[in-house]
Amino acid sequence: MDLPVIKIKPAAASDADLARFFHKTEVAWTQHLGEERELDIGLAYSNAALARVHHANRILGAMLPPGADVDALLDEVDSHFRSAGVTCWRWSMNPSAAPDQTRPIIDALERRSHTRTSLDLMHLTQSVDLRFESPNDLQVIPARASYRHTREFSELAAAEAGEPQFADASMAHMDDPHYDLLIALQAGVPVARGGVLTAGDIGLIEDIYVAAAARGRGLGRLIMLRCLEICARSLFRHIILSVAPQNTTAIALYHKLGFRKFGEFVEWVRPKA
Repeated sequence: MDLPVIKIKPAAASDADLARFFHKTEVAWTQHLGEERELDIGLAYSNAALARVHHANRILGAMLPPGADVDALLDEVDSHFRSAGVTCWRWSMNPSAAPDQTRPIIDALERRSHTRTSLDLMHLTQSVDLRFESPNDLQVIPARASYRHTREFSELAAAEAGEPQFADASMAHMDDPHYDLLIALQAGVPVARGGVLTAGDIGLIEDIYVAAAARGRGLGRLIMLRCLEICARSLFRHIILSVAPQNTTAIALYHKLGFRKFGEFVEWVRPKA
């Protein structure tokens, strides 16, 4: 008996609401990388075992408390991270805060040579046809079904990025029961991956990656469709993702699948010593 076709029915939301949703998923994503500590200025995450992984050592949701001295709070943050044996690499502002609660922090960070960087944020706005014919030698499996392939592919992606600790960071997410990672194997060799993080009725598509030697074969679209199948079965009201603005190939694919840009996720990054 043929199974019924699963359809995604995205819900509408304002750009401001979507920005808050993304921040919620970013917190959930980071909680499996670093130890959380609530400071006066925001949520601090640190992990000495992943000292070179920026997303494991960062501040999320920064905002200035009334009457606070911004430089004193930044010094407090640096002291906290030094005590953890790491560096605070990145800062993002609270998306719900007023400009007078965030602009002083941004100005202070820029005085300390932090630079602005951003990701495009995209939201699925239409139904997607999830049917796809894959090559006979291609198999998509849950990453938890093969730790060996998952670790192997994480190390491949980390090597391409030039930071071996990225492999450990990627594997840390496997302990999160709210994260479903898929691995595509071609002739038994891992060639692509992609995952979905659940945060209530929000689905964050994360960690889409195709091995350099396997690009140009439609594997990015395949793994995206399989991730969207997870989203459809989960009945998410909102499906979102982030992408580097210079990744034009991925952005073109996301547009074809029905995603639209609704904003940016901006961070201020400390210069490397």
